[in-house]
Amino acid sequence: MPEEANERPIELKEQELEDLLGRVPGWITRNGTLLFVFLMALLLFVSWVFRYPDSREARIVVTSVHPPADLEARISGKIQALFVEDNQLVEGGDVLAVLENPASYADIGKLKPALSGLKSAEWESREDGQALEQLQELGGVQDEYAAFMKAFRDLKRFRELDYHSRRIALLREETVRQEAFARSLADRVKNSEEAYQLAERAHQRNETLFKEEVVSEADLEASRAEMLTKRDTWQELLSMVAANRISLGRIAEQIVDLELKSREAQSGYLNNLEHAHSRLLAALASWEQQFLLVAPVSGTVTFTRFWSVNQNVEAGEKVLTVLPSESGEMIGKISLPLAGAGKVSVGKQVNISFDNYPHLEFGMVKGLVRNISRVPEDDYYVVEVSLPDGLKTFYGKEIPFSEHMQGRAEILTDKTRLLVRVLNPLRSALSRQREM
Repeated sequence: MPEEANERPIELKEQELEDLLGRVPGWITRNGTLLFVFLMALLLFVSWVFRYPDSREARIVVTSVHPPADLEARISGKIQALFVEDNQLVEGGDVLAVLENPASYADIGKLKPALSGLKSAEWESREDGQALEQLQELGGVQDEYAAFMKAFRDLKRFRELDYHSRRIALLREETVRQEAFARSLADRVKNSEEAYQLAERAHQRNETLFKEEVVSEADLEASRAEMLTKRDTWQELLSMVAANRISLGRIAEQIVDLELKSREAQSGYLNNLEHAHSRLLAALASWEQQFLLVAPVSGTVTFTRFWSVNQNVEAGEKVLTVLPSESGEMIGKISLPLAGAGKVSVGKQVNISFDNYPHLEFGMVKGLVRNISRVPEDDYYVVEVSLPDGLKTFYGKEIPFSEHMQGRAEILTDKTRLLVRVLNPLRSALSRQREM
């Protein structure tokens, strides 16, 4: 009996072992390792194949190549005159409003056309001088205007007096008389020379006859005296010819000197007038810039608020805006922070959502990076974005354009594999450990 008791537990253990060895393992137990390896390979494959881009977000303003021109008051004061109404068409250069100032706009209006395109050679021959004389209320332009009018009158007086030309005319008349006298002298010199030669030959004959005792000594002396008289007359006439030539030379010299002085004086008056003219134009331009609101381009005027004559404006306050008739293509401008800006390059896609048009309802507008500023300003790069499809969204909706449309821009950078993104932190940590 004891032996049977001892053998029984052994039999039980052997039975349990047979049951364990004879049971078939489950599918997960048999194929779990293979499944794990397959899933890991699939994950690595997907992370290697799947790529998606980073994005940089920033604010964007979409406007036209020819944006609206804002006209701001440069001084504080009242509106003295307002020449336009809201939504009125204007041409570039039109005066839209005048701010209060000491000058009369009517006088300024007469002054500018009288000066524009006026050549100094025409000033004294036109009626502009009379028109200029009547201008009285020019405000800050008055001093330059007075200097111009003084130079104008000086030149006009110089040309009316014509002192040098009149002196030259008198000298030319004197030259004509001296030349006529010179021709008369030449005839007299010729005749006197012939008379002297005749007297000389007569005296020589008397000398021969005296030696032959044909004529008396008194006759010889008389012939000699006649010869000397004729010679003195001839030499005196030669001296007069020399003096006449000297006189003509001096007259010619005086004419040249007067012509030079005339040119110098006229050039001086003209230079003074031209300088005064330039200073007056500069003063006039400064006055216009300070007190006039002028349309820089052709387009439509819009009021930033209701304006009327005698209404006060502050310096730097926007008074009017001119919307150009031809706005040109649309362009977006982004202020991109320095952080991550190196990943942005020309040609990258930009997804734009506008504040006034929720992107979930209207969709986003496609843009492309066209230009990036080379140098940042205040820690921001300026990025220009073109809109190849205009304002048509990915939903096919067309967003109406208005100037200075604001929104958010999402700049898509280069696509990176998911596996690389996972490994980048590890690579960064390993590189720091190498440096240590």
